[in-house]
Amino acid sequence: MPPRPNLLTREINLGPLVDLGLVLLILLVVVIPMLRPPAVPAPQVARRSAAPAGAAAAPAVRVPHLAVTIGADGSVFVEQRRVARRELTGRLAALHAAGPNRPVLVKGNRRLRYREVRALMADLYRAGFQRIALTWDAPPAAS
Repeated sequence: MPPRPNLLTREINLGPLVDLGLVLLILLVVVIPMLRPPAVPAPQVARRSAAPAGAAAAPAVRVPHLAVTIGADGSVFVEQRRVARRELTGRLAALHAAGPNRPVLVKGNRRLRYREVRALMADLYRAGFQRIALTWDAPPAAS
């Protein structure tokens, strides 16, 4: 009796395995990077000149920010001292000459128009300050 031909094919169906691989690839390439928080660049630290051998490394000195506040009436305070608008440009230029890399924090009152804060920030930029941050004071309490 001759051998019977094997009618059943014994091949593995690779279709579902390929589909699963593609789904995992999409998850790894597209979805997972979206779930991570954005990377925050590390602060730049100025390199110091080589210290003498045996000397302890001094800790990095943080330069305090320059606080500039603009009140609800438009009055400007630089480091908690009131400065007239006509004297502001000269005062800011002198402060920039003393510390050109000093960051500036502008604190505005919520009742101000943004154009007044923008004009103050333009004065700071013209004085030479490059790192300017903006914050607002707390909203008034509801009566």
